[in-house]
Amino acid sequence: MREHKYRAWDKEEKHFVYFELFQGVNNYSSPAIYSWAKLGQWQQFTGLLDRNGKEIYERDIIRQYYGEDEIIAEMVWDQKRAQFGLNTTIDFGNLDHIEIKIPGNDPPEIIGNIYENPELL
Repeated sequence: MREHKYRAWDKEEKHFVYFELFQGVNNYSSPAIYSWAKLGQWQQFTGLLDRNGKEIYERDIIRQYYGEDEIIAEMVWDQKRAQFGLNTTIDFGNLDHIEIKIPGNDPPEIIGNIYENPELL
């Protein structure tokens, strides 16, 4: 069974708060009850790990290779397909979605997120 982990960006403190559904919020460093109003959009753990074993969440920016092409993209929830996918500005002709290549010989690597590293996109 997949874990139901989430995180949210604390707009005031400028850091992520990690929590599991139905277990309340815990930023792993403070057991204090958190002010939900401070938190931005919830981001779900995809159930996938990057090449370094790091958990991939929605809104992470990842690097992945397709043959010789390096793709820098944002991990997003694709509502139309009901699955996680990659959002990129690269033109792939008539494709409107890029599949995540996991497992594979060259799994993706998290290089940032849209809050701390928006310049990567």
